[in-house]
Amino acid sequence: MEAEQARVALDQVRDRDRQVRAELARQRPGRRYTLLTVGGYYLAMAGLDFPFPVPLLTLAVGAALLLAGHVAQSRRSAGDTVRYRRNAWRPGNLLITAGWLVGLAGTYALTRLLLQPLVPEGPTSVLAAIPSALLMAAMAHWLYRVGYGPAPDPGAPARTGTR
Repeated sequence: MEAEQARVALDQVRDRDRQVRAELARQRPGRRYTLLTVGGYYLAMAGLDFPFPVPLLTLAVGAALLLAGHVAQSRRSAGDTVRYRRNAWRPGNLLITAGWLVGLAGTYALTRLLLQPLVPEGPTSVLAAIPSALLMAAMAHWLYRVGYGPAPDPGAPARTGTR
């Protein structure tokens, strides 16, 4: 391969890489998917200190919201030829994700422990779930960045072919 052909081929690869990154950025989940995820997590955690039927109901509704957010995002990107970045789930990112999960549990447990002497039994879990849910929103934002790359530019064209 001559130098000119190699340069042209490299330019084509770079152009395709830019197109893939732009499409991934357009597939990046929006606020409503994050709200479904964080809302589901909050509901699942907020009802833990209440009497028996309440934790089961809040866990069921919370899990349904989490699942709805995941299904909605999966349907949004279904049929596209561009998928997650290949290097998204390398060991370093898996360890960071595990750290996020430990942080979620630790934040909830610590907040609940600090609130127990100040607040009656039931509302403790409701209040303790707030900082943990905010951390969940930050985790979701990080996961979107890992899986889809940086957010699209404000002037980027909207994704076409959505369901």
